Amino acid sequence: MNIKRIRVFETDATDPHRNLAVEETLLSVVKDDELILYLWQNDHTIVIGKNQNPWLECKVADFLNDGGKIARRITGGGAVYHDGGNLNFSFIAAKENYDQAKQFAVICRAVQSFGIEAEVSGRNDVTTEGRKFSGNAFYDNGTAALHHGTILICGSAEKMKLYLTPDPAKLQKRSVASVASRVVNLGELAPEMTIDQMRKALILAAEEEYQVPVVRAETNALPADTFHEKWSRQASPEWIFGEDRKDSEAYRAILPEGLVSAQVAFDADVAVDAYVFTDALDVTFAEKMQKMLLGKSRSELEKMGFCPFARTQGIF
Repeated sequence: MNIKRIRVFETDATDPHRNLAVEETLLSVVKDDELILYLWQNDHTIVIGKNQNPWLECKVADFLNDGGKIARRITGGGAVYHDGGNLNFSFIAAKENYDQAKQFAVICRAVQSFGIEAEVSGRNDVTTEGRKFSGNAFYDNGTAALHHGTILICGSAEKMKLYLTPDPAKLQKRSVASVASRVVNLGELAPEMTIDQMRKALILAAEEEYQVPVVRAETNALPADTFHEKWSRQASPEWIFGEDRKDSEAYRAILPEGLVSAQVAFDADVAVDAYVFTDALDVTFAEKMQKMLLGKSRSELEKMGFCPFARTQGIF
């Protein structure tokens, strides 16, 4: 590891497409001797994983009519609701400096500074007393890596329950009654906590964990061409909602990697086109599964664990 400084970027902007574009741009400019810590918030937003179908994860029309924005990130995992009550963080580093254990330690150290116990649970959650307050996801572009997530402080559980529509099979697999039942706002445990205080706690925790100086930086100094190209893609309907797949058949499977749904088009009884949706953390899993489905018959799909559950016509 060759980290000589932590470069901290903060923003008051709350547009999810802009903020995710900043994150992607930072991933392309991170230096070999630094860790980037990016702190940001979205307002009234649903962010879905790279390989998810928004129509299956949330009430798209209701949410958009209520002034919400839907965004698709470059990492895997499931859908989350963002508002002014949660703080998003991104750790970005060259691959040789990327250390998930230390990055998770920063989160736990910051939370513990408020007198709240915190521990990493499974691959991507941080919990206290068995309840989740931080979900995390990861991305590797070959030369640099990203670890990002959210910290719930005073987010709206009511809106989370109102707009998110996770598959009941996924909740049953995890033995929870609803998407909101297993989460907790840290503000319930430390009423004095504010978003600004958590920002400062994360920066201090990173400085203590890595024992290197913190350097402040501005997002307006990022390369404009790269940033605007990524912002334009992030805001495009094609990126957010995907392609129109008409006359396809819907299949679903619960695999060790996560819940998988697939829209499959057949010529006679042979799959000639497939589009895979999943909340698997591995962003390459959808593409691998798509290749496995092509050329298969309907009975072969069922032997693989895929059950037909609807016929669709251009619903996404």
